[in-house]
Amino acid sequence: MNLITCLEVIEHVANRDAFLAALSALLAPGGMAVLSTPNRTPASWAVVIAGAEMITRSIPRGAHDWNRFLTPAELAEALVHAGLRVESSHGLSWRPDRGFVMGADLSVNYFMVAAKG
Repeated sequence: MNLITCLEVIEHVANRDAFLAALSALLAPGGMAVLSTPNRTPASWAVVIAGAEMITRSIPRGAHDWNRFLTPAELAEALVHAGLRVESSHGLSWRPDRGFVMGADLSVNYFMVAAKG
């Protein structure tokens, strides 16, 4: 069994289907992939683009194209198309008093765990 992590990458990839097919091919049977990406919502635009790129400049301006962000349903469909089984999703949201927190809220950013058959 092996593990592949793909954190904050998929939204920058030109050919997502080819990328996920290659990721799937690298996984051994029973292997797992953990991906994270911003969701395509107004909340993600506010946090990632307005907040991190424009206001705090903790991410270079123009690093993200909100139109390339994937919703959880879109990523799940693409993973299944690549021959993987989605196991779970976990949210990563922003709270002014706590910063980033893990939980059920997928509106800003999320992790998705997928396994190979």
